[in-house]
Amino acid sequence: MPRRPLPEYLCIDEKHFESESDGKYAVILSDFFTGEVVDVLENRQLPYLDEYFKKIPLAERNNVKVFISDMYDGYSTIKNRYFPKAMFVVDLFHVIKLLSTAINKLRIRTYNLYASEGTLERHFLKTNWRYFLMDLYKIKRNEYHSKKFDTYIEFQEIILRCLKLNQNFWFGYDVLQELLHYDKYETYSEAERFMERIIAKLNSTGDELLIKIADSYKKWKVGIIHGLARNQTGRRFSNAIAENNNSHIQRVIDVAYGYRNFLRFRARILLILTYKNQR
Repeated sequence: MPRRPLPEYLCIDEKHFESESDGKYAVILSDFFTGEVVDVLENRQLPYLDEYFKKIPLAERNNVKVFISDMYDGYSTIKNRYFPKAMFVVDLFHVIKLLSTAINKLRIRTYNLYASEGTLERHFLKTNWRYFLMDLYKIKRNEYHSKKFDTYIEFQEIILRCLKLNQNFWFGYDVLQELLHYDKYETYSEAERFMERIIAKLNSTGDELLIKIADSYKKWKVGIIHGLARNQTGRRFSNAIAENNNSHIQRVIDVAYGYRNFLRFRARILLILTYKNQR
């Protein structure tokens, strides 16, 4: 089952798949504009990726104008080694997820260290973690009802009361709220100033967990900015196409009750998602 030619706008993402090899992730190559699966690779480890991409002719690799991935170091190495002329874009979903994971850890820390037993704040921190990872202004319900405490309270008020328990939790939450409104920044210069402000705010907290996030954002800053700024078509580059393909791939795995043979798995994916309309 032959691979498709590399597209001008290449998305690279992984899908959990434990085959007969020692890898735990298969790599899915997709076309940003068409959504077509270009190829499926058995392993995301750097030696395997290196062996795969060095076999692709230079002229074909030079045709790639945009390389879109998450913040996995192996993908960055492959981009620099085999696609030096392409623009590197970091998918924003993973940028937000990185900070969201840190905020959730701060929530757990606040629950364990600062929330008193038997209080509404402790109960809310434990049972309503999703609200601390959402845009505050997109919470559809105005009031929170606690059956345990038989009380009604505005969501903004109970969230604020929880945040006040731990200053670093509050600071991190505030930065996340700002990051969730990234769509206000459309040009490269606007996105650059925005990310510099986010990094500075995270560093100013003095919290080790948030400073690590700032360091990651600084390391991947150029790629993140390319993901924030709109391209010439008015769209933002992202790995949404690859994530959508991953959803289809998961359904294929579920229907087959799993795969162990990678070659059969790869052939099935290409037949269903790439070659189904070709005769």
